[in-house]
Amino acid sequence: MGEVIGVEIRDLVVRRGATQILAIRELDLVVGELVALIGPSGSGKTTLLHTICGLVRPDQGHVQLIESDQRRREADLHDSALVPQAFGLVAALTVAENVELGRKLWKGGGDLRPVEEFLEVVGLDGLANRLVRELSGGQQQRVAVARALAVGPRILVADEPTSELDAGNRERVMELLLGHAKAGNLVLVAAHDQTITEYATTSLSLADGELVGVEAAG
Repeated sequence: MGEVIGVEIRDLVVRRGATQILAIRELDLVVGELVALIGPSGSGKTTLLHTICGLVRPDQGHVQLIESDQRRREADLHDSALVPQAFGLVAALTVAENVELGRKLWKGGGDLRPVEEFLEVVGLDGLANRLVRELSGGQQQRVAVARALAVGPRILVADEPTSELDAGNRERVMELLLGHAKAGNLVLVAAHDQTITEYATTSLSLADGELVGVEAAG
């Protein structure tokens, strides 16, 4: 099995009951990109992220991962790391335990650098032994980002990863995500805030579950 080098989406349709909530005819994404998904609530951003990381199965069409040997396979939960809107942390565990838990659940074992390194880069050094439930919303959001980075994923998807952050920490997190993309990975970030496009190599605009615009940086 080769390394994942991209994502291919073709004739994708996702429904909730009888309602179509996502329809994308054709989209290709490659490693090395930070892709910004922009659109209002209900535009399909979260559904697209969840489909790419295997949490949602399409009703029609496919989301396939392209490997370095040009083989294609369906997206799987274990191919990506997710920073969910609700953070997805275990409140009764410490900050360090939450980051370690992400690595334990990852099939590849994750990035084996000390947990403290990931906490330091998100500005949470000194909080490794603090219970997550004792943290502010913004701190919890940064724990979720640290956990995703510690997995060392080829595909990292983040749903509103800066919504609870001040300007300084927003910049810190976006620079980290851009750095992960530049290291040869694919990063997708969904947000209402269009300022994240400043960090993106490609910006996708969604409305009513459809792709209505694609813009490359520069």
